[in-house]
Amino acid sequence: MKQPPRSSEGLPEPSAEPLPDAPAGESGEPQSPSRELAEVPARPVEVVASRIEAQDPPMSPEEAAIVFKYARASKAKNTWRSYGTQWKSFVAWCGDLGASSLPASPGIVARYLSWMAESGRPVSSIGQALAAISFFHRYDQNGVEQNPAAVQFSKTSAVRTVLEGIKRELKGKPVRKALPLDTEMLKRLLAVSSRKNRLRGLRDRAILLVGFFGALRREEIVGIDCEDIRPAKNAEGIVIRLSKSKTNQRGERVEEIPFPRGKDNSFCPCFVLGDWVEKAGIRQGPVFVSTKSGVGQKRLTPEMVARIVRKLAVRAGIPPETCEELAGHSLRRGFATSASELGATEDEIAAQTRHRDKKVLKGYIAAPTDDRALFERSAAKHLFKKPGNA
Repeated sequence: MKQPPRSSEGLPEPSAEPLPDAPAGESGEPQSPSRELAEVPARPVEVVASRIEAQDPPMSPEEAAIVFKYARASKAKNTWRSYGTQWKSFVAWCGDLGASSLPASPGIVARYLSWMAESGRPVSSIGQALAAISFFHRYDQNGVEQNPAAVQFSKTSAVRTVLEGIKRELKGKPVRKALPLDTEMLKRLLAVSSRKNRLRGLRDRAILLVGFFGALRREEIVGIDCEDIRPAKNAEGIVIRLSKSKTNQRGERVEEIPFPRGKDNSFCPCFVLGDWVEKAGIRQGPVFVSTKSGVGQKRLTPEMVARIVRKLAVRAGIPPETCEELAGHSLRRGFATSASELGATEDEIAAQTRHRDKKVLKGYIAAPTDDRALFERSAAKHLFKKPGNA
């Protein structure tokens, strides 16, 4: 009676040989000491990749690897990353409690969700944690079903009741959002980008300007390839095609982002991006790559966008409490807020951010920090006008 092996990230691992992008290793997470899991039948990769029946012909390791590849492709990379993070947190919490994380009881899951709520986690994170826990009870780290009879925690009375209570209690509470990066702060970050490594400084400036003017998410920024960039037709600027995005994960529709050319080259995404690509000698593949030992070929991770923003904010002398509120999403929110303050309409902003729901878009536009808008809407100012005066 053993718990199934885990990967180095603490994820449930198939008994088949793991894929190159899902390395096996000793778990760094606390092991659940109690309530051992029923023994899982051995599933060598030469024989099985999914729940094949005994009468099915055996698969080669190559065939199994293909099955694993497409099983993992069923979810976006960001979903895998988020599920992995949520699962690791749950495993660690169970370890501290001395409870089993796999399998976990509905009562333990309900307690964990309650703990998350008391710790100030938003409802969206709590729901994602529940989804991750349920997922890894049924599937392995390659997305292959291992336990079709796994409990669906969201349908159990204990978890359902607690989750409904959390939603009611947290309803209306402000959700912490990334601080918008306005144009003034953005220019301060651009001014202090790395001087020791000129290529890195140029790359970081390109990331900031492309992310800001394109209103891009961090995974969209690092996902840009040379082949996605083209000159604008009958217009001054460039167009960047997004092969995939949060709302277009399968790439079923074409999403093209316009970047108008500015007069100030130091603040023009077209010029700075072109300068980076040319000086880095990038001709194909990922545009934003590592510069640790010269110009590499490895694509930056989405997390690196947030690190670059915070690192440059600290270097620019921005107060620590403000730096803590900055994230990769600050570029996207900063565009929406700055464009709104400068008179852009919601339709114009939505065309760039690709928002379909105006209510969601309004959540991206930060409220003014002064009272000008409050007084502009007030009818009281009209009472000071003399009768008969316009």
